[in-house]
Amino acid sequence: MSFFDSILDFFGGFDLGDTLMAVSTASTALGAGAGAYGAYKQADAAKEAASFNAQGYEQNRVYAEQQAKDAIARGEEGARRSRMAMRMLIGAQRARLAANNVRVDSGTPLAVQMDTRMLGELDVANLRENARREADG
Repeated sequence: MSFFDSILDFFGGFDLGDTLMAVSTASTALGAGAGAYGAYKQADAAKEAASFNAQGYEQNRVYAEQQAKDAIARGEEGARRSRMAMRMLIGAQRARLAANNVRVDSGTPLAVQMDTRMLGELDVANLRENARREADG
């Protein structure tokens, strides 16, 4: 009996089928474990990417909100200035008419002043609407 045969006898014989089955089972278990670890790492990377993207979206939201507030504020300032210019124009119309001894509170002179006010208010409404559209954009 050879040395190799004595070792096999000592361990109860050698069955190649059982050995291959054990190696296959161990390989399958290792593969499943590696796959699970890979899936875990992929999910963790996706979570980090989502968190990073969420931070960027939040910064963009804050910036867009600031831009919208600025657009509305600029629109309100434009409306205020437009009303002031309209009042100045009506005042100048009244002064010219009065300087020519025309009665300013009736008839055509009054209609001219009312038209000036109406057009001025349309300008104010357009300024506000444009600011709202810019804010929404």
